[in-house]
Amino acid sequence: MATFLQGGCQRKKRLSALEYVDFNECPLAFGILCDHLCDENVPLSVREFAQIVALKARLPNGGVGALSLIYLARLVVDTPTAPPPR
Repeated sequence: MATFLQGGCQRKKRLSALEYVDFNECPLAFGILCDHLCDENVPLSVREFAQIVALKARLPNGGVGALSLIYLARLVVDTPTAPPPR
């Protein structure tokens, strides 16, 4: 989980979130990491966002809410854009 997020979040914040994994609190750790990404406006690739969505589906209770996913989707930087209207 942390390997594809390690470039974006500050190391201290990332490590503090991952400490919850040691206490079997993976959904909480995931939610905190996603909050850090949102708070810091960390750009995500399409692949990273897909990994976040896939991981969310595997966690009990999802780890983050729909609003967090909407905001995370706005951080994706390499999505194809439609041509401007004429």
